[in-house]
Amino acid sequence: MVGSLLPRSPSMSTGKDLPARLLVQYVGFHDAPGRREYLLLAQFGEKVRRYTVWIAHAAFVKRQALLQDGPDICYRKLMGVLVGSELVGEARVPVTDADLARYREAQAPPMGRPHSRRIVDDATPAAEHPRRA
Repeated sequence: MVGSLLPRSPSMSTGKDLPARLLVQYVGFHDAPGRREYLLLAQFGEKVRRYTVWIAHAAFVKRQALLQDGPDICYRKLMGVLVGSELVGEARVPVTDADLARYREAQAPPMGRPHSRRIVDDATPAAEHPRRA
């Protein structure tokens, strides 16, 4: 996952301005005791800094996060941390339960729209449609 050179625009998470020439690249992950750590590189102009953003294994076990969403969650968390900065702050950034709740809320489908609709063919016997039986 690579965030391209971004114009000054509001951050997805905070609405604040991002640095004008910020590039963030997801490099990979590894498991550490009690957590999964994601490595991201941030570049602002000529300055490059390595960040480790981590999610507790318990969050995956409790289904607060899905493994396949880990890189995106960490990318968004780091982008929020870097708002208004020039690659300063801690190089190790935890993803909190509150961060995970905000992520899930942002990813939820809009209210009133079901994920999918089941089309019931009137020619299909009622036994195959438990709600119609």
